[in-house]
Amino acid sequence: PWMRWFLTKLDLNDRIIETEVTALRVEHFYFSSPSSMTGCWNPYAVDFLRHSFLPCGSPPSYSLPKRFYIIREGYTRGISNEREVRDYFKSQGWALIAPEKLSIPDQIALFRDAESIAGLHGSALTNLLWCSPGASVIEFTPADFMSGAFEWLSIINGLSHRYIICPNNYESLSYLPLEEL
Repeated sequence: PWMRWFLTKLDLNDRIIETEVTALRVEHFYFSSPSSMTGCWNPYAVDFLRHSFLPCGSPPSYSLPKRFYIIREGYTRGISNEREVRDYFKSQGWALIAPEKLSIPDQIALFRDAESIAGLHGSALTNLLWCSPGASVIEFTPADFMSGAFEWLSIINGLSHRYIICPNNYESLSYLPLEEL
């Protein structure tokens, strides 16, 4: 559904052909190059995405939080002391948000209007695409999985990006020392 939403906004609905077939032979194949290769975002692609989709975000709302912690539920990677981390952020007046439970326009609006965002390295941080310059980002990064993907995106968008490197265990769970926050 999210792919269809983006293609519809680009007025490409008439080019969508859904099929159950797993292998196709086609005469002409057009491929849109990725906007990011191994975390190195193409600034022109970022500009295109922002220009094309920022206007599609929900209207500004006073009910959207300006500071939020991205929660992860049901994923392989996570934070072993998640309950403590959530309690800490709530005690500081931050909202707890699961972006995947929001519509695409609401995700765009949430990140567009955010002042501060914190979360474990993961796909939800791709929404940094929509952030306004000057927003702050704290990315919790597993010690054995250093990636500059979201730092690069933050640089392109003029965001203040910081890391907290977290030790992790054999179950891919990171431990976030609260004193680091």
